[in-house]
Amino acid sequence: GTAGIDDIHSLAEAGAFEPIDGAKRRIGYFDGALWVKVDIRDNNGPPHLILEVPSPRVAYVEFYERGRDEPLRAGAGFPFADRPLQWLTPAFPTLAAPNADKTVYLRIRDSG
Repeated sequence: GTAGIDDIHSLAEAGAFEPIDGAKRRIGYFDGALWVKVDIRDNNGPPHLILEVPSPRVAYVEFYERGRDEPLRAGAGFPFADRPLQWLTPAFPTLAAPNADKTVYLRIRDSG
């Protein structure tokens, strides 16, 4: 099915996400979709941030954040010109207020 940002946030609040330890950072090939929750804590740097998935071969990455009606999309399966940033790897711009927390989500699929 298709889940919206509010659905995903509710799942996250209910504890449906597991922390990724150092050994699990490389996901390799997989079937289905993988959801990743990214917490930006107490941003003391510049407000303009870029979240990058450091793999040019990942097919489909969708970036979800509250306040955005539609996800941003990037990856090898999307036209390069349609990416939010024209980088080799999937990358997404976001804003994080100083001294504030923010959570964003990635939905990663290896194939259509």
